[in-house]
Amino acid sequence: LGEVPFKLDVSDGRFEARHGEAESPDATIPSDPDAITGVVFRKNPLGKAMQAGAIEVDGSRQAVRALFRSLT
Repeated sequence: LGEVPFKLDVSDGRFEARHGEAESPDATIPSDPDAITGVVFRKNPLGKAMQAGAIEVDGSRQAVRALFRSLT
């Protein structure tokens, strides 16, 4: 979030988060905390946040959708 990298693992609808960068991630999400919070708490749909450029996805969009489904 912001300048602090987090590694998030999603499996079976659950996730685990820890500080640091993943060695070979399925996707990275350069964003800021407000944009992520807006999607997680359903104030802004993921698709709209991506279209507006508030959230970028580098890599698998499917992996990112799975992440946000597990958080909401």
